[in-house]
Amino acid sequence: MTLYAEVTLSLPVSQTFIYAIPESMSTGSLVGSRVLVPLGQRMMTGFVIRLRKKRLDPGIQLKEIVEVLDDEPVFSSAFLSFTQKLSDYYYSSWGEVLQASLPPSFILKSQARVSLTEKGSQAVEEEGLSREERALLDFLKQKEYSVSFLRRKLRIQNISTLLSRLERKGLIHIQRDIKRAGQKKTLPVQESESQLEMDFSLDAHSRQVADRIVSALGQKAFSPFLLQGPAEKRESVYFYLIRKVLDRGSKVLFLVPEIASTQSLREKFEKRLGEKVALLHSRLTERRRENEWLRIKEGKADVVVGPRSALFAPVEDLGLIIVDEEQDESYFQQENPSYDARRGAVLRARQEKAGLVYGSELPSVSALYRARKKGYLLCLKGKKTEKRIEVVDDRREKGVISRKLAERIAVRLKKKEPVLVFLNRRGYAPYLLCSNCHFIPRCVRCDIALAYHKKDEKLVCHYCDFSAPVVETCPDCGSRVIKTRGVGIEAVEEGLKRIFSQARTASFATDLNRKEQEKILHEFRRGKIDILI
Repeated sequence: MTLYAEVTLSLPVSQTFIYAIPESMSTGSLVGSRVLVPLGQRMMTGFVIRLRKKRLDPGIQLKEIVEVLDDEPVFSSAFLSFTQKLSDYYYSSWGEVLQASLPPSFILKSQARVSLTEKGSQAVEEEGLSREERALLDFLKQKEYSVSFLRRKLRIQNISTLLSRLERKGLIHIQRDIKRAGQKKTLPVQESESQLEMDFSLDAHSRQVADRIVSALGQKAFSPFLLQGPAEKRESVYFYLIRKVLDRGSKVLFLVPEIASTQSLREKFEKRLGEKVALLHSRLTERRRENEWLRIKEGKADVVVGPRSALFAPVEDLGLIIVDEEQDESYFQQENPSYDARRGAVLRARQEKAGLVYGSELPSVSALYRARKKGYLLCLKGKKTEKRIEVVDDRREKGVISRKLAERIAVRLKKKEPVLVFLNRRGYAPYLLCSNCHFIPRCVRCDIALAYHKKDEKLVCHYCDFSAPVVETCPDCGSRVIKTRGVGIEAVEEGLKRIFSQARTASFATDLNRKEQEKILHEFRRGKIDILI
């Protein structure tokens, strides 16, 4: 029986693609594997999601899978089902979700280079060529070029169709090179067994709460809980639950909102639980990230710690997912593929028939409502942390920094205390606006307003990373009165430096590379930065 592979690609589309399977290729472990497939002039890494017995349109000639990249599937059937539900729920591309779950080195990159054949060199002077064909062949007389360079330089629409036509005529040769990552072995990890016997001190009430969760976990069914209480109390319950889950031979996924807190949390786990702890997040070096991913996949890590992206860790026999600081909006990813790890944790725990514990001292309203309504709210007794919050109406303020805020910062600086200022907007301003006709520069791909980045003097789309030069003249009406609207982290930094010129001020954002971020955090911990934004 002839079978066909349904493949999803990391493209911003909802459709999948059907490819023919060569007779020499085994189909036994194809579903869940990475494959190398042709798409236009490119070779792409795709993911086989299912096998089909019938073709959708027998009249179409199918392209074949070029190569299977895995001896065994990288995705289990349960993981494929989970990611499909997640992509459907958030209208994200299934292929983009699957690619985001793998280390970058697992995605092979291709580069097609175009050169002129001898026949093509002669054809440049002949009749019968279209204007675009002649322009392309004439340009290739200099040397060979990549397809991406030709697309940018010649600005020919549908250049892939043009290249295919010229290749069929034998006028050009297209060399498709694949960049492969070398195979790396996982680094050895020293394991400790005795540490699992450490005492997890719980008071009577906390033990009662924890045992209720343990009882539900024993049923091996989806069981959600919202654990409300102080951080110290929650942490003790977490460690107690993790030990119980590990004793049963299952594994744990522990999510936190911020990457910055993952390393310290890992160290706590290693002190209490031994060395079978893996750390997974996007700011690890490529090799470290691949090594940690392989350790998890091979079952060498019992506990996986990470931010929202760790939701996609290849954990087998998952017994418990913990989402700490549930109220934090950092669990939501705006960039493609868009998803909320809090909702994603529900989908994965339900798919894996695992327990799910949300933790927070101040849960989100929606989580608190659902937990109360469905009866899974568990409250821990303890002294509540004093929250001193003051809301300032800054509508009458002239600058970015209100007088009230400046006064509070001045008091802390006088006491030689560090100051943290939070703002969830990158760049200088969310958008630019023409005062005359109200034109707003927008992304050519996403049609959303481009954020103004003053330091780099460019406009950036915070969804797809498209960038463009700053406009000084309105393209619609010609006015030169272009103003910024809203406030970003760069504007706050500029305002604070103007007020506190003697203070050592720095800004920390995802625009910085990993080394710059580590340097800033290191200097802040050592007291070399007074104000960190």
